[in-house]
Amino acid sequence: MSYARRMTAVAVTGLGMVHGLGSDTLAIWQAILQGIPVWQEFGGYPVSCTSLPWDIAHRTSILGLEAAQRALLNSGLSPPLDEDWGLVLGTSRGNPLDLERACQTKLAPPEWLECLPHSLSTMIAQKMNIQGPVETLSVACASGAWAIGWGYRLIQGGYCQRVLVGGAESPLTTLGLASFQKMGLLASESPKPFDRKHTGFRPAESAAFLVLENKALAQQRGAKVYGEIRGFGATTDARHPYSPDSKGTQAERAIQQALKEAGLIPGQIDLISPHGTGTRQNDEMEAALISRVYGPNIPISATKGITGHSLGATGALECALCLLAMEQRTIPPSVGLTNPIAPLDFVRSLQKRALHHAISHSFGFGGQNVALVFSSQQ
Repeated sequence: MSYARRMTAVAVTGLGMVHGLGSDTLAIWQAILQGIPVWQEFGGYPVSCTSLPWDIAHRTSILGLEAAQRALLNSGLSPPLDEDWGLVLGTSRGNPLDLERACQTKLAPPEWLECLPHSLSTMIAQKMNIQGPVETLSVACASGAWAIGWGYRLIQGGYCQRVLVGGAESPLTTLGLASFQKMGLLASESPKPFDRKHTGFRPAESAAFLVLENKALAQQRGAKVYGEIRGFGATTDARHPYSPDSKGTQAERAIQQALKEAGLIPGQIDLISPHGTGTRQNDEMEAALISRVYGPNIPISATKGITGHSLGATGALECALCLLAMEQRTIPPSVGLTNPIAPLDFVRSLQKRALHHAISHSFGFGGQNVALVFSSQQ
């Protein structure tokens, strides 16, 4: 048993999501189960966006605040919070739309500090009176998952009793989309994660937050527990500015770290939530990795075919979906997948089954690798 497992147990007692698929967390979950994507157009690119007005300032911050408020309400807690609380938020870009518009129109720029990544967590902390550690992590598309893992460590280490953790991203800017298009990453048609006909990904804006608590404290107040975080692993390829290591060596090490901390072997996992971007480089590496680590018989739910890819928020969103899948005993379908690239157990239509342990993979530019293991309380 590792040192971390002898430390404080950490429960997830609230979750909140913001996404263009629905008006609230439950509606988003139901839409994902139904498997019908909703794409809009931004600057000539098909994307997934929320109903937030486009002329509003600090768009990513507002998405993050809404998801954090939903998570807190769902937990049965409410602000003002206090020094026993912490906040860890993941985002890859902060509020880039404000700065980009200011440059395009030659208007006086907004308060530039409010456009930087750290401003998101600062604003949420001020709104909720969080007086413990307040941190922003920016590790590309692994940011939201890294935030959850670091919040877990803060409680384990005794720095906080409760931590709001999650990710927020509104990557829908002309410069951002043109850059992805230039890199050949944007889907030419609907995204198809792990399909032989790789099309790329479609960008999305979203936010997702979890409320983490010292498990004993959660039980003391009779809180609903979605699950327990059992393991966290994080590594870096240190090889390339954006392409993953095709061998997946460090990605595998992150997974093995998380499983070891959880005290589980790969065959005990009931659900894999992969990164699954729909790009050839990611999907081929990850499919080989899954086959090597878990074998062919663990159910895989790849959701970016319906949710799109919300960069720094995507890991947090997918962790929230893992927890809902365990609570509802329901696995969402892998939308868009018709001809798998590997003989693995990709879930192609909604499945009802008991789920005791789930793992979520998140990978990011720069070779960032994160794995999180969740266990059900049922």
